[in-house]
Amino acid sequence: MGMWVTSGNIARLTAKLDWKFGDVGLPRVRGNTARKDRFNGTVQLHRIARLFRIWPGGPGASGRRSARFWYGFLRWLHSQPNAATGTGSMVADDIIAIMLDAINDVHCRAMNFVAIEGPDVRVSAVTIQAPKEGDPAAYIQVIVLQTIEHGTDDENEPPSSGQDPPVEDIPDPAVDPATSGKRGGKKTAKKKAAKKKATKKKAAKKKRL
Repeated sequence: MGMWVTSGNIARLTAKLDWKFGDVGLPRVRGNTARKDRFNGTVQLHRIARLFRIWPGGPGASGRRSARFWYGFLRWLHSQPNAATGTGSMVADDIIAIMLDAINDVHCRAMNFVAIEGPDVRVSAVTIQAPKEGDPAAYIQVIVLQTIEHGTDDENEPPSSGQDPPVEDIPDPAVDPATSGKRGGKKTAKKKAAKKKATKKKAAKKKRL
């Protein structure tokens, strides 16, 4: 997806997409008419991403430069013919169509996303068999985006009205209380160990005197 964000942020974007349209998030989309309507062909991809709260960085980073470049990149995909089809359809429109088909198909248990760089811009979809669990037709939809290096279009942050609630965001290790507690616990343990060691040294010194 170009060089406009760090590789860590690209991995984070992919993780957010997989979370929002995985086995937990996909039923939420199916069960909410307003969310399904985001894929009716009248809403562009960058606006869809903003409504699903998918951008580089943490919860408060929706308007930062890397996020604006992300929106610009997604909007740019609406002007790129899909080299995988040769029909003249645009990559972003094909992505939306693929996602809508998966949302409407109850046999699709989750969507996964892969992004790579290459000599042209194309999107393709492949399916892999999912664990049956009572549905012999269950599958996972994999969406593969190949793109040339691009992505410094500074697009304004789309409106947030109607967005998903923040509580549905992917858990962020940076603010995860469980993680923070563990870090704090490690620091406390280190302090206790250091204090104990100092006490022993002090006792040994007094004994020598």
